[in-house]
Amino acid sequence: MTGPFDTIDMQCLNPEQARLMDSISKEVRAVYNAVITDLSSRNRDSIDWWVSNIASRNVFVSQLFSDCCRLYMIERLVGDGISIGTVRVKSRALAETLRRYFSARGLSARVECRVGLSERLARAFRRLCGYPYQVFRFLASFVSARLTRKYQRLSPDGQLTIIDTFVFEDSFRNGAYIDRYYCGMLDFLSPLERKTIWYTPTFYSVRVKSFLDLFLKMRTASENFLLKEDLLRMSDYFYALTYPFRAARFGFADIMFSGFDITPLIREELSAGIFSSSSMEALLKYRFAQRLCESGVKLRLIVDWFENQPIDRGANAGFRVFFPETHIIGYQGFVVTTNYLGLYPTDMEKECGVIPHEVAVSGKGLVGRAREFCSSLEVSVAPAFRYAELSDKRKHRPEHSGFSILIALPMMWRDAADILMIADQVIGDSDFSDVTFLIKPHPTHAAGLVEDFLKSKERENVLFINGAFAECLEKARLLISNVSNVCMETLAMGIPVVIIGSCSGLTHNPIPENISSDIWRLCYCREELKEAICFFKNHGLPRERLEAIGDSILDDYYEPVTETSARRFLCLE
Repeated sequence: MTGPFDTIDMQCLNPEQARLMDSISKEVRAVYNAVITDLSSRNRDSIDWWVSNIASRNVFVSQLFSDCCRLYMIERLVGDGISIGTVRVKSRALAETLRRYFSARGLSARVECRVGLSERLARAFRRLCGYPYQVFRFLASFVSARLTRKYQRLSPDGQLTIIDTFVFEDSFRNGAYIDRYYCGMLDFLSPLERKTIWYTPTFYSVRVKSFLDLFLKMRTASENFLLKEDLLRMSDYFYALTYPFRAARFGFADIMFSGFDITPLIREELSAGIFSSSSMEALLKYRFAQRLCESGVKLRLIVDWFENQPIDRGANAGFRVFFPETHIIGYQGFVVTTNYLGLYPTDMEKECGVIPHEVAVSGKGLVGRAREFCSSLEVSVAPAFRYAELSDKRKHRPEHSGFSILIALPMMWRDAADILMIADQVIGDSDFSDVTFLIKPHPTHAAGLVEDFLKSKERENVLFINGAFAECLEKARLLISNVSNVCMETLAMGIPVVIIGSCSGLTHNPIPENISSDIWRLCYCREELKEAICFFKNHGLPRERLEAIGDSILDDYYEPVTETSARRFLCLE
């Protein structure tokens, strides 16, 4: 008879294994950070190191933290005397590390690496192809800036406030800029003050063929855009594009994590991110700060949309070097999973000047989180610009005759697949014939991708919907999702949420542990999801109690947007 840990497939964990994996991720955070801090201390003066995927601790682009959690899980099971028959992984370095571990302890556990030669070659090919494509993107943005330069808006006299933001292909509608990040912020400024606010954009999911049109729209918008492409030189692009050759020289040996020599994992991670576009973009941001200083522009304040990613490191390091007297605020206008490890700065990052002077969070309940690994970090509470409308009460409620569930899929397909695999098993259950499942794909998902994945798509109680999330939520009594900010938005509206746990890695649950479990559940399998739906459908809290919990969440995590709070955020009060 086999137990729940006889075979461990790291890409397809059973519920008990997945629950243990998530528990371990909370235990090893500090240990893992200590390893990265040690590596950083050896490379503290290298901007190339600070913009690397390893140094960023970003779990969405680096598997290193997840792999360390997997190692610790194996050590925990062995320490508890649990017999392990087979471990299946998709990393040659992880397989090598585990084999050494089992061999050193005289254990007969088998380690299978399910990565064939063809898949390894495909990965290498994608990395190599990514480099010339990045060269092409840099060239296209450089040329687009030159072709539209005649529309360039001259910087006014006086000191500027620059606002870091992201621009998408659909960020302009009928020539007007749609601000998704600092919604309504400029409404509280005088015309003279607005002239001193300049956005510095980072392009996100923008196709090369759209660059020229996007540059033209930014130059002719009523808002001010300060484009780094107007100041960067060819030597700056060369510097960024030669990053892979400098990063390849990083040396690693005898790197230990909880008794494991993880040097093979570090080297594998370095190889996987050697052509990272975000690292090269980060170096351009560093040089942009230098060129801006050389141009004679004076800066009053810098606001960084701060996720502590490589692009943030490059920008913050550059501005702190070339504008040492200018205050930098890192704005975190969102609530995300604590497993987004890199979001939380460390003492070493503060000491080396690669983070802002101050971090501004969107609610008082997030102050402690921000200081988790850096107790001396200056943290303030800023308006939750993106969520100003959350304070409005729900405008519509579904009919009492039915029960509708909104399944909001996150951007990362792996997380979306976790949701769909379990939801697919429940949708066809006879107990839920009176339940309508509203499936909302993420805007970045390719057309037909979700429909092709979902076996129950033809059932009458399944509807695919699009549009603004707030409008979709008005139709639902329950949300099923994970990772996304929409989970907390939904709770703040007094609507229950079910988080689907990951079976292939870390669960990215954005809901803080202190929020009452009366309004949310974490489910790893069909049975748990079915039980949660039945609870909220038949035995959930009264509406008044749900709304009271929602009001408490609003108070703790979403600072109201007012004239006073907006102006204080911009240091105008």
